[in-house]
Amino acid sequence: MADSSTEMRGGRRATDKQPFDPFECQGGCDDIITVKKQLVDGDERMDRIESDLQELLEIVRMGKSFFKLLGVIGSFIKWAAPILTAVGTVIYMFRTGGK
Repeated sequence: MADSSTEMRGGRRATDKQPFDPFECQGGCDDIITVKKQLVDGDERMDRIESDLQELLEIVRMGKSFFKLLGVIGSFIKWAAPILTAVGTVIYMFRTGGK
């Protein structure tokens, strides 16, 4: 049995300096391909999640704007109702003579 310093891998000794090539795989390629496919699938899922999240945020922002508008309308009605009631009462009194 050869010791680990002289063990042969792909026709070369394990201790030989080999240039790193990420696209070349010597054994275990199926695992690398599987991982790459999972990464691509994960990227696609993240893109879908991000687009769904953007839609959800847009809906929430529209809801906040809607309720702000309702608040402004409510404030206007709160101040306008007593004034309009008083004006209406005065007009009614002048038309009917207060009867």
